[in-house]
Amino acid sequence: MDLFVYWQIAIAWKGLIKPLGLWKSVRTIARLYDAAMGLLVFFPIAVLSWFPFVSTFQSRLLFNQAFSRGLEISLILAGNQPNTRI
Repeated sequence: MDLFVYWQIAIAWKGLIKPLGLWKSVRTIARLYDAAMGLLVFFPIAVLSWFPFVSTFQSRLLFNQAFSRGLEISLILAGNQPNTRI
């Protein structure tokens, strides 16, 4: 059985586990599991966010239709207003 299933059983039997003095251990293990899963999910995302090609790729995905029309996204992001009257 998976360790996660044992935690679920321990949480379901909280009334029995608490008088035995094991509830603090169950909570500690659950928090460590939660932290480990968070690192497993978010650490690769954080590492990839430091590379410049990921930002370029994300911009291409978000503005694919605009890029295909030849729109300059950098002008929009920079705040340049080429079509205003002086």
